[in-house]
Amino acid sequence: HDFDKALEIDPKDTNALYNRGNIKFQSAELEDAIKDFTEAVKIDAQFAKAYYGLGLAYQKLGNSDASCMNLKQANRLGYPDAKTALETYCK
Repeated sequence: HDFDKALEIDPKDTNALYNRGNIKFQSAELEDAIKDFTEAVKIDAQFAKAYYGLGLAYQKLGNSDASCMNLKQANRLGYPDAKTALETYCK
């Protein structure tokens, strides 16, 4: 994948990490997606989209606590879809 190449050049490329994580999420490789999203937020604690990805991945794995924690952070950081996901999954 191009994202793997981008990360070889710059391992701290948060967009490449997020995009690779999103591809893994779409392929139901949830643990690998979580690793990429987690690495992205370690590098950039304000990366709302990656917290949102974490929230959805944890939700699919059935880990509601981790899901809601990450969705709340995405919402706090202003990610637009996080509010709806919070209302759906974190009542």
